[in-house]
Amino acid sequence: MQARLTQDETLFLSLLTPDVLVVESYGPVYRGHTECMAWFKTGMRPPILAA
Repeated sequence: MQARLTQDETLFLSLLTPDVLVVESYGPVYRGHTECMAWFKTGMRPPILAA
């Protein structure tokens, strides 16, 4: 969660093995660090918190 909130790419990748496989519940599949990093940059933006 911290990597998502701070958008820390290094921390995010450190949590994954090089052969990681992420399958989202609605179908998309991401394999390896390169695809997961693209997913992180586009789909894992931090939530907007109400003030």
